[in-house]
Amino acid sequence: MQKSGNFKLIVIILVLSSAAFVVRYLINEEKTKHLIQESKERLELATAASELLALWRSGDPTMLAPFCRDMFDVEVSYPVQYFRCNPDYMKCLLSQRPRIGEVDVSWLKVLSASGSRDWGLVLKLEKNKQIETLVLGDNCTQVELPKRRYSFKTKNSEVDWDNFDQSIKIDRYLANWRDIQEWTSSQNVKLENVDLLNIKVNYRHMPAVGLKKSEMKSYCSYRGKKLASLPVFEAASYHPRNRSVVRPKKIIRTPYPWSIYTKSEFLYKARKNKWKVNKEDCRKAFVEECSDILSWEQMADDIPTWAGLHDVIGGAPEYLENPYEKDRNLFVSNSTQAASSLWHQLGEYAFWNGEGFSQNDFIIEENDKDKEIEFPLLPGFRCMEIK
Repeated sequence: MQKSGNFKLIVIILVLSSAAFVVRYLINEEKTKHLIQESKERLELATAASELLALWRSGDPTMLAPFCRDMFDVEVSYPVQYFRCNPDYMKCLLSQRPRIGEVDVSWLKVLSASGSRDWGLVLKLEKNKQIETLVLGDNCTQVELPKRRYSFKTKNSEVDWDNFDQSIKIDRYLANWRDIQEWTSSQNVKLENVDLLNIKVNYRHMPAVGLKKSEMKSYCSYRGKKLASLPVFEAASYHPRNRSVVRPKKIIRTPYPWSIYTKSEFLYKARKNKWKVNKEDCRKAFVEECSDILSWEQMADDIPTWAGLHDVIGGAPEYLENPYEKDRNLFVSNSTQAASSLWHQLGEYAFWNGEGFSQNDFIIEENDKDKEIEFPLLPGFRCMEIK
């Protein structure tokens, strides 16, 4: 009887052990299935994030059809660059395509730059119970100034400088109304002289003008940048003649960004009444006569400088910080001036007090007073960053 009892005990122990093994096996198998599923979902999230990043950087306008009429005007020929790293582009895209594959994508917010944090657009990616946030930064709107030797000419001296040991990035375009609307709405900012409700959809891509200098600085700070300086603007605008020579012995300045010549260029010929308006020249500089063949907001393919800046000569006058001469901070050239205007050349500057826009808010040097300027004059601006 004792042996039989022991046998039964052994059998019970074996059965219980087997049951425990089966339970553990089933639990482990369930865990394995769960891990596999979780890994699959995370892979889908990563794939969706990669696709969203590509869309953000490419800004393919064909993905927007039908356009979001409150953000884009179908009759406007936008510069291709306008859609890249543009939160409105992503908002419009997600309104039509809220899923990337099997991943749900939703808009969260636009982050302002703060401390070490860069400006960016935050999206939420969701697949079942897996949730991730994706921050899309700005790697589209700036151009890095090529590393080389530069020179800045003041009234009394030449200032030699270079950027071999630093990274200088400057905005390709002047800040536009879309940018300003995003900034003011997200930061609860009210502009002193501009009613943003009056900015029509077909003008949102145009340079923002009429802001005070303090407002310009605040916007650039919101993007983690500062106002562009005149030396950097000139460095990115003056044609370098030979790009491969990064340490030229002498910096030669010509008046136009697209050429090393002067007398053969249309702005010079216009002074001699030897020029007829045409689109190709207007792509270089949108001056007064260009409005006879197309509107400024339709000029989608203007020619950039050698470094990649747009809207340099013509277009909007531009305020620039000048660390060497405080009384020369405004590049006057703009679309209201005829092609023959002497303001349409690099190196020609006036002074703006940063507050108002009447004649009293500007100072024109004595030898420039014969160059006509229409008032009120509303400057635009662009930002830059140095690291």
